[in-house]
Amino acid sequence: MPIDPLDAFDQAILSVLEAEGRISATALAARIGLSKSPTQARITRLERLGVIRGYSARLDRVKTGQAHVAFVEVRLSDTREAALQAFNRAVLKIAEVEECHMIASRFDYLLKVRTADIQAYLDDKSIEQVAANLEGAGYGLVVPQYVADAGVKSLADLGANKDKFSGKIFGIEAGNDGNRIIQTMIDDPKNNMKDFQLVESSEAGMLTEAEKAMKNNEWIIFLGWTPHPIMGEMKIAYLDGMGDSGFGAATVYTISRAGYSTECPNVGALLKNLKFDLAMEGAMMDPVLKNGADPKETAKAWLKANPDVVKPWLQGVTTLDGGDAAAAVDAALKG
Repeated sequence: MPIDPLDAFDQAILSVLEAEGRISATALAARIGLSKSPTQARITRLERLGVIRGYSARLDRVKTGQAHVAFVEVRLSDTREAALQAFNRAVLKIAEVEECHMIASRFDYLLKVRTADIQAYLDDKSIEQVAANLEGAGYGLVVPQYVADAGVKSLADLGANKDKFSGKIFGIEAGNDGNRIIQTMIDDPKNNMKDFQLVESSEAGMLTEAEKAMKNNEWIIFLGWTPHPIMGEMKIAYLDGMGDSGFGAATVYTISRAGYSTECPNVGALLKNLKFDLAMEGAMMDPVLKNGADPKETAKAWLKANPDVVKPWLQGVTTLDGGDAAAAVDAALKG
């Protein structure tokens, strides 16, 4: 239904309410430059017209245990109307799906899915750790070396230096287990970090903040890990005193849904066999992240140069038709 045009006062009311839904009518009126009665009348009108559809609370998804956000591309094998309707009904039954958008692209739907982080699914055994694929990695809170040289060497040193860090710890995407660990540390009174704020961003955003701070010799704390081609060249130091938080020397695991290796034993054997090392990771990540090299071509070139690495990966593995997997890979690399 068409509505009367919204004037500047209406737009001002909407702007304030969108950010502060619980603001009082008196405070709102003062903010937009009207008296209380006409402000209330305008709010009532906007509600009646459906411009204001309701009021809600903004939740801290880390603290509610639903911090992980994933965007999932879905491509259907059947896109006739009946199949689309069946898909829509199925999606409505999945509480974790926040949004579902039909897309005119190489896929049919884009889903925004919000869940607990990965530990919850390991705990309920809906996924399983297949094997450790990388040992000796590093994972934890890092500071520039000049900050460590100034005396910040441990988690216990952060509280007394909050102001120098502007009370911020930079993480990556919401739902990452590193962010969860950081938030747990902030919430633990014994760490004296209650006034710190976890700033969730992205890997690129976090690294931009880190590089900017280090260029200006400013103090910063952020989530760090190795192997990593950019962090590997930064002069940074891992903080001590992480206890059993999950930070420190890290092991990377291959994860699958529960039972997958039993149902698909050939793929399961490959997944169990896959083992990497820091030098291998660095050699392939460096050209991809720094120079924009194609990941598939980079991996293929590395495998061509290091053919002996592949042999242990293919022990007990066959091609789809039961043939020699090692011979098939060798032929593909030479092709």
